[in-house]
Amino acid sequence: MTVVKKEITVNAPRETVWRYFADPDLLAGWLMRNNFTGKLQKEFQFFAQPAKDWTTFDLYVAIDAEPSTIMSSWSTINGMESFFVQMMRITGPDSVELEPDTEARPGDRFVWRWHNGRRLVGEYLQAKTKNEVQFTFGDSKVSVVALPYKTGSLLRLRQYDIPDTQEARMHIYGNCRAAWVYFLTVLKTLLEHGVDGRDKTRETGASFSTYFNPSSLGIEF
Repeated sequence: MTVVKKEITVNAPRETVWRYFADPDLLAGWLMRNNFTGKLQKEFQFFAQPAKDWTTFDLYVAIDAEPSTIMSSWSTINGMESFFVQMMRITGPDSVELEPDTEARPGDRFVWRWHNGRRLVGEYLQAKTKNEVQFTFGDSKVSVVALPYKTGSLLRLRQYDIPDTQEARMHIYGNCRAAWVYFLTVLKTLLEHGVDGRDKTRETGASFSTYFNPSSLGIEF
């Protein structure tokens, strides 16, 4: 049997340190999940945490609308401006701008501008084929699928090909995930109740994001 010994100094009372070895929940917080009981001669196990995949995530929302209606919200100018961006332009390979209700096609380029002034350019990779729309999204990609569910649809949004860097984990995985929850809620409310719930002011239009700082408004909580 191999024995490994390591000594460290912890600036805390002995009783506090011992709790972090004897309490299974506290032990899991700094080491691993376990079924430790602290009872003499009672076997226990450590369970390794699965590796976190920071390159993709899925979000789901049930919407009482037909899949084709939902897909039009993602593949036309009128659709995207109704719940997502303030302004959108789609240009085909022939450099001709699409009409507001014309469905985008693979290879079409787009420009977005949100109410807070942020701007983004990208490209449609797939458009409404088999109830799926795909487009580039900065340094990553997004897929939206809507399938029939009860009287409406179940929508899945997948953001993928996210760079596995510390910056992307915060600004793409974390921030985009929070933002999509906001916009998917706006889309559901709009299609089901005809209400556009977006904050369209420039100052607080990005208050749903993880990097919003209320102190920029002179407000301290």
